[in-house]
Amino acid sequence: MNILFRLGFKLSGHELNYDMVIDERLFIDRIDYGNRKRILKCIREGLFAEQVNLADYPKVYQVIKENRQRRGFPITMSLEQIGEMVIVFPDKMYFFAVYKDIERSVIFAAAVCIALTDTIFYVFYWGDIADVESYSPITLLASAIYEFCQKTGFKTLDVGTSTISGEPNYGLIKFKHNLGFTESLKPSFVLEN
Repeated sequence: MNILFRLGFKLSGHELNYDMVIDERLFIDRIDYGNRKRILKCIREGLFAEQVNLADYPKVYQVIKENRQRRGFPITMSLEQIGEMVIVFPDKMYFFAVYKDIERSVIFAAAVCIALTDTIFYVFYWGDIADVESYSPITLLASAIYEFCQKTGFKTLDVGTSTISGEPNYGLIKFKHNLGFTESLKPSFVLEN
């Protein structure tokens, strides 16, 4: 930051970002008691999470789109734009889903993820369907993504920001913190001539 300031850059914004260093520990051992119970309930009830084929990204996107509309949050990319990313970056795009049952009859939660580098795995979008709050399938989804990172050699799992224009979303902050993620500052800079 010192170098940027000395070169004439100005701070234009700041957000709180959340990530987790991937290590040998199980995800369930890194989270709070309530989320442990939620993951165990999901498993006991027959829910399961897995990586989804690239070709099935529209199903994943639909879950996320409905989630964001229901919660009043904007969705910054269209289905077509996600499709373009799949075409241009097929080795960087990953999709995950939590299914109601082994027959894969209903997707309860889903995620669009991006391999930013060989070591950083980013959850670009995630969300769940309506009326599944009692399961909290995002916790099982987070666990599956973490395990994927362990198996594939990623070192950091980034779940994004919990602020908009610097304003905290305290519910989201608590949710990510209870899942074991740690906050860090994500500054933005502009160069003024």
